Parts: sequence; C-alpha cells; structure tokens
Amino acid sequence: MTLRFAGALASVEMIEQITYTPGIQDSGDLEPGTKSVVATAKQASPDYSTNLTVPAITNSQIAVPQLGLRLQVTIDSFGGSPAATQLFYSIEVNGVEKATGIWNATGAQYAGANVAADFSLGTANQIKVYLWVDQGNAVVSLCQVWLAVGTYGTTAKFPVVLTHAGLGAVSWIFKRQGSGNGSYWYLDKAAYVLGTWQGRHAYGSGTPANGAAQILGLTIMGTGWALSLAGTVVTDLAYVDEIGFRLRREE
Repeated sequence: MTLRFAGALASVEMIEQITYTPGIQDSGDLEPGTKSVVATAKQASPDYSTNLTVPAITNSQIAVPQLGLRLQVTIDSFGGSPAATQLFYSIEVNGVEKATGIWNATGAQYAGANVAADFSLGTANQIKVYLWVDQGNAVVSLCQVWLAVGTYGTTAKFPVVLTHAGLGAVSWIFKRQGSGNGSYWYLDKAAYVLGTWQGRHAYGSGTPANGAAQILGLTIMGTGWALSLAGTVVTDLAYVDEIGFRLRREE
C-alpha cells in the first residue's frame, strides 16, 4: 500500500526510446563508360546529376543541422592540342552551389562539402556536378556521390543535436567513406548553441572502415546534447549510420 498525503501531486517516470538510422546514400557510378570533357567554362547543363534522399527523423527533439557530401571523379587522361592541365568542378545541391575547385592530376580525385542549408530530409536532394577544362580535353571514367548525416573533411561539425531536459543515454554507430580515421566529440546543447567548446564531455577516435562500425555510449544531462564528427583525412566523409536515445523524464 502506498501512503499519499492529501493534495500531493504524483509524478510518473517516463522512458522514451528513439532510433534514427540515416545510413549513407550512394549514387553509384554515374558514368556508364567514359566522357571527354571539352567545355572551357561551366555549362548550363550539368555533366552528371543524381537525386539522393536522406531519411527524415520525425521526433521533434532531434535536429539535423547539416549533411556531409563527398564526390569522387576519376580522371583517365588530359589531352588535346594544347593539352588540358586542369579539370574544374562545381557541385550544386538543390540548385545552390556548395563547392568549387580544380584538379590537375589523373586518377581518383575527391571533393565535397558540408551542407548546412538548402537540403531536405525525407525527400530527394538533387545533386549536380559540372566539369570543364582550361584547354584541350579531360577523359573521365567515374563520377560518384555520397550524402549522409555527417561531416566532410577534418573540421569538426555537428550533424545531430538533441533537445532534452533530464537524464538519458545515447549510443551511435558512426562510419566513414574514405581512407582515414574518424573522430567524435559530444557536448551540452547549451555550449553548442553558444558556439563554444566549453562543456565538451568526451573525445575519441577510431577507424570505422567503410563496412565496419564503432559504437559508443554516454549519459545525457541538462538541456540536451550535440554530436560532432570529423575525419582525419580531408577527403573523408564521417557519418552517423545509426543513433539511438533512451530518455528519462517525469510527468
């Protein structure tokens, strides 16, 4: 029997389980054979285009502030008379340019961007790749795009933010598309909102290969939690394959 004073308010402990599995979206090779790039300026139509859909999260406590995008283009040769020495690129997401640059060597070349605006979850993102040369021509045999809830490059970014007042636990699986290691941080949401590293709780790194994973766990307190990811190679995409929250609150 439970004794309760008259007028006392009873609180009930509630446990909420949230799982989000965004994975990685892969265009596959968009070049069925080879392509000779001869344009000497960015054209009106892209050389390659794809639509990639990152799954949405329906729970309003979880926000996805950005996506990470990685592009690979394989250059077979530079040619022409005079021969090309540079292949220029531009990457657009939903009609907005997110990255530009130059490649001046043959073989597999990489580029990417951290897309903090102009993206959608649960509906297709149109990604366009434009290529042009300084002169002559460049022969391309592969163009492939990856898009995920994550970070491209070695600068730490925040792809997942949780709003929650109270205790809880979180575990996640992060992977990388590329050749290096991955690093993670997590900190209080309040510190994330202020743009400071004060309140950083943990740091770690590992080698989550393209098909392997690293699983981590922690306790949440305060106003919420922000996850930061980065790669150790500038051309790598570190991303959240799966993340789960178990949140406690009283009602």
